[in-house]
Amino acid sequence: MSTVHALARLSELPGIGAWSAAVVLLRGFGRIDVFPQGDVGAVRGLSTLLRLPSRMSLDRMIERFGEQRGYLYFFGLAGSLWKKGLIH
Repeated sequence: MSTVHALARLSELPGIGAWSAAVVLLRGFGRIDVFPQGDVGAVRGLSTLLRLPSRMSLDRMIERFGEQRGYLYFFGLAGSLWKKGLIH
């Protein structure tokens, strides 16, 4: 099943929205072509790591990664942990 169709099918389940469906595909099924939009922690972490001046810049960066955009999500989470001093 394509990622687009999987996102749509998962979103049909009660209590599962776009973000939850994307996280299930990325973290549960290893679909690295998905970046869960609206994940504040990942966005903050990426902005910190990449020193981006605006959200607009981040959206373009995510799209430029294409089929590997899921890796940015994991880097974003790591950036949040790094900023908090939880990893070095």
